[in-house]
Amino acid sequence: MFAQVSLALLLVFRIGAVFANYGITPAFLNLQDRWLVLVGLAVAVLSGVAGWKLRRPLGLSATVVAAIALCACVICYLGHYALLLGYDLSRDEQMAVFDARIYAAGRLAWPLPPAWQPDAAMLNLLFMLPVTKPVAWVSGYLPGNAMIRVLIGAVADPALTSPLLTGGSLLLLWSCARKLWPGEREPATVAFLLLACSAQVLLMGMTAYAMPAHLFFNLLWLRLFLANRRIADLGASDVGHGLPCSCSAMLRSPPSGSPGPLTSMRWSPDRSR
Repeated sequence: MFAQVSLALLLVFRIGAVFANYGITPAFLNLQDRWLVLVGLAVAVLSGVAGWKLRRPLGLSATVVAAIALCACVICYLGHYALLLGYDLSRDEQMAVFDARIYAAGRLAWPLPPAWQPDAAMLNLLFMLPVTKPVAWVSGYLPGNAMIRVLIGAVADPALTSPLLTGGSLLLLWSCARKLWPGEREPATVAFLLLACSAQVLLMGMTAYAMPAHLFFNLLWLRLFLANRRIADLGASDVGHGLPCSCSAMLRSPPSGSPGPLTSMRWSPDRSR
């Protein structure tokens, strides 16, 4: 009922926005996404009717979960070429691909031709590693995301990196939710479907951004922590801090996992060891 009322209110606000002066975000809502509001409202109504008729918990089997994760992976990979035309639009994406090609060639930085070195400032040095007199160049980002692309690129298309991380994130989220609620499938199903249907997650899975890697490693940290074993806790420490922090920039990857173990060890008798 809450979802239906929320979507109904959103529809009311949407209709009112037609007659208002607004910025670019509501403009895109008006021009591109207005039909999604109606579809969402219809889905909410149908889900309410179905829930009233069926009156049984929502649950997915492990086979269906794996199939949906595989479909998400395929959608992201096809979307990279069909929707984004294989083009890296943002500088963040370009730098990930740029660094991956350097590392794949066995170098830590790519040498600048001597003729360009005196005039390197005339080149596009945005987000490049800042040096006074560059004789080589590489991005200023940490190498984690690019190195993952190198590993995938050694056996397949590097563009598969983000789709594979997205599919893996879905499986990890399902596993985490099943560990938290072992007696019922509905919470895990709801969490899984919310992530699988997230336009933001699917779109990031089509790009070379580091966000799919951050999501994957954060969920992997959580799954290791929930395993409640010493060896898994050691792995969670490395996964939760080292790997995400190496994916792009340190400021974007704070060690936010620390409060979880501390609070759990303080109040959970199963982890006070």
